Amino acid sequence: MIRPATLGDIPALLEMGKAFADEAGVTARVGWDDDSVAEMLEGLILSDDGIVLVSERGMIGGYVAAHPFNRNARLFAELFWRAEDGQGLALLKAAEAQAEARGATKSVMVAMDGMERTQRLYGRLGYAPCEMQFIKDIG
Repeated sequence: MIRPATLGDIPALLEMGKAFADEAGVTARVGWDDDSVAEMLEGLILSDDGIVLVSERGMIGGYVAAHPFNRNARLFAELFWRAEDGQGLALLKAAEAQAEARGATKSVMVAMDGMERTQRLYGRLGYAPCEMQFIKDIG
């Protein structure tokens, strides 16, 4: 069953999020801070523009906002997506539906470097490559 997350889900979301961050290399690149992530999750859950959905062992989250170059183009910007229970596509479809109901006309998904399988999945779902980001240490 897919449902909106509550504040009570934050401990499980942190656990799944940390596992994803470790596997995807996020932790190695920028680290992980439970308090920062918990604060972000709380803000998304309580915000009218935030979308956080959960299944038994899955989650997706992001927010709906105007594109910085065109306020008339509202986007769903995914921040995290993980499912260990076979509900991944259902979570994505539910998030897209909620985003559309909140005025989003486009959805932006992230695939970390090396996640070719995820990139191919996005292509099959109608997503097209849009931007590539790079990171380096400067201090």
